[in-house]
Amino acid sequence: MGTDENFSYSTSLNAYYESYGADYFFQNVRSIFQKDVLSIVNMEGTLTDETAREAKAFAFKAPAKYAAILSGSSIEAANLANNHSHDYGKKSYTDTISALDDAGICLLYTSDAADEAR
Repeated sequence: MGTDENFSYSTSLNAYYESYGADYFFQNVRSIFQKDVLSIVNMEGTLTDETAREAKAFAFKAPAKYAAILSGSSIEAANLANNHSHDYGKKSYTDTISALDDAGICLLYTSDAADEAR
């Protein structure tokens, strides 16, 4: 979740968030998620203001307030064990954990990652 700094802003997640708000993104499936027991997403990106980007082809980030996209759409858990969880370094990872935790989203990650976040 987020955008790469090299993508066009006009078609980015950030532009759509600013234009339509957090409720826009899951509007067509929110009612389904609200009826289930558990909705889990694979969190492909970081929620951070960190600017030190990792040297990789694509690095995704968004402001911490974007966690409302998930919490407002009945997403209860997010997987962080993927190739984008550290796109802006360790700080972006711990920022993402804080943002999701503050939004009431349960976290799924490897035991190594849990130790690293402490």
